[in-house]
Amino acid sequence: ELGNLANLRYLWLGNNQLSGELPSEFGNLSNLESLYLHNNQFIGCVPGSLQGQLDMTYSDLGGLPYCTVRTSPRRRRPRRDGPGSAQAAQPAPAGAEPHCEEGP
Repeated sequence: ELGNLANLRYLWLGNNQLSGELPSEFGNLSNLESLYLHNNQFIGCVPGSLQGQLDMTYSDLGGLPYCTVRTSPRRRRPRRDGPGSAQAAQPAPAGAEPHCEEGP
């Protein structure tokens, strides 16, 4: 499995007409320094754990953004301070949802 290649430093997949989403296991490649995805039809995003790890001088993400996790907007619940009260609402616990953010 790709994610088990702990010592992988360079991964060149360019010009192979590959398609689909990148495997989430890419995020486990903690020693990866260069990732070249140019000229494929990948969709989705590059695991955010690789941001800051890759040497972008020798990497091409094929236009894919980095995946990030952002906190969803807080929902507000009305306070029950009496009839017609206009008190500030309390935030609900925030969840997490995947989000794509442009890479460097």
